[in-house]
Amino acid sequence: MTFRCNGNTITLTARFGVTHFRKEDRQITDLIERADKALYEAKSKGRNRVELAACR
Repeated sequence: MTFRCNGNTITLTARFGVTHFRKEDRQITDLIERADKALYEAKSKGRNRVELAACR
């Protein structure tokens, strides 16, 4: 997304890794690890991406 602000052109891109907390998760680090993996997958596929962690 590109927009102008005070005479400047600003370009924004975003990448997100999304997951959910499962009942078998024992620690918050389980959730963070899955979200982090999904984020790196989004980054590897380019700009403006949302990747969902596998729901197993």
